[in-house]
Amino acid sequence: MDDTAWHEWRAEGWGASDIAAAWTGRYGGAYRVVAQKAGLVVDEADAAAWERMQRGLELEPAMAAMVQIATKRWVVGQQTWCEHPSEPRHRATVDAFLTDDRDAPLADAIGPVEFKTHGVEVRPAWDYYDAQVQWQLHVTGFARAVLAVAAVDDSTGEIVDFRHRVIEADPLGQASLIAMADQLDEHLAAGTLPYPDGSDMATQAVKAVTWTADPDDALAVDLTDIEEQVGRLGAVREAMAAAKTELATIENLIRDRMGKGAHGVAGPWVVTYSKPRRVLNEERVLEDHPELAATVLDRPAAAEALGKALDDYREPLGARTLTVRRHKGTT
Repeated sequence: MDDTAWHEWRAEGWGASDIAAAWTGRYGGAYRVVAQKAGLVVDEADAAAWERMQRGLELEPAMAAMVQIATKRWVVGQQTWCEHPSEPRHRATVDAFLTDDRDAPLADAIGPVEFKTHGVEVRPAWDYYDAQVQWQLHVTGFARAVLAVAAVDDSTGEIVDFRHRVIEADPLGQASLIAMADQLDEHLAAGTLPYPDGSDMATQAVKAVTWTADPDDALAVDLTDIEEQVGRLGAVREAMAAAKTELATIENLIRDRMGKGAHGVAGPWVVTYSKPRRVLNEERVLEDHPELAATVLDRPAAAEALGKALDDYREPLGARTLTVRRHKGTT
């Protein structure tokens, strides 16, 4: 598959993973989906996510063979780009199709097949899978699909558990997903973003979108519609600080009572210590192996030589800090 062409095609519509993420609130939810489509967030999966995706693609032939054995039908048409006949922005990249005749056109297939993998200790995201498959059924017009899910041992890459099930088209559920797509379209057309939730991926997306300030915008932003949430921020921070202090107090008490012991018991509770972290002592390494030293910037010399020009080399680090305070004279 041509990744560049696929990404360009996918960017022009709402795919099954977009709708599933927006519907379930997973992977940053609707906020991140719209931000990605608007080009405000670069859709770069981390190394672990990329590895999982590659693992899934590599295991698809094996899973396809399992589906064929289980259903006594053929799995064909892998990675097919599909668009709804009357709503071309409704799209889906279908992993494969199930058919009684492997030489028949895909239009004569029984329905789509969706492959999913997860780690042994990871709970399958059934709500996400179901929304994704229902969107595929909406786009393709089929009455049913096969969802194949495999648990994979991350250490060996082997499939240790496999299950499949038939999913029937749900017109009411699909109508809700279509309404969700319409809302996403409205946000995209208006240049607005849905409200973000508090998940890690949504937080990363919000910080990426608001990373820098607009130097030409000196007007205060009207936050009247979220006044209650603005006022709650300070209280929540205070509660978190109190909880952090309570956590430290309890941990310190347990550590003090444990002393040098390796484990302790308190009724149904068992307390154990982890092994000490081992941190590399770089000074000792350099003492024994000075040839391994690296050249670093002499900051005082750079400041003296470049003066204010050194600011041209400074880059933003981390999101801007958010501060909330009351207006003077208000209680």
